[in-house]
This record gives sequence, C-alpha cells and structure tokens, in this order.
Amino acid sequence: MPEFWCRLRALSRHPEFDSMPIIVDAGMPASHYEYLRRVVRNEWVVLQPGVALSRKRLLIAATPSF
Repeated sequence: MPEFWCRLRALSRHPEFDSMPIIVDAGMPASHYEYLRRVVRNEWVVLQPGVALSRKRLLIAATPSF
C-alpha cells in the first residue's frame, strides 16, 4: 500500500478525480480498505473475482517501470 500512496496522490491532482470511482479488488486485506477510507472520499467499485469491468475512460495508477 505505501507505494500506491504516491500514485494515488498524483492521480488526485486530476481535475475530475473527486468524482471518479476507485476500482478495488474484493479480496484486498481489510487494512487496505481502511487506508483508502482515510485518504480519499471517492466512491468504490468492488470488483469480484472472475467479473469483467468495462469503462469508457480509465485512469491507472500504473506500476513504475525500470
């Protein structure tokens, strides 16, 4: 989760960030959900295993490349 904080912080600078839902995996540890509750107010879309999601637009907090 700590490495995600920097990416989430960068995404939060997007002018529409507050109105965008955050997609999270259903199987994340409870501490990760709690962390997100503390740092953002965005709506969540909880993605269940084996379920596909289609969006017209998707901002990704991508893993930094080497």
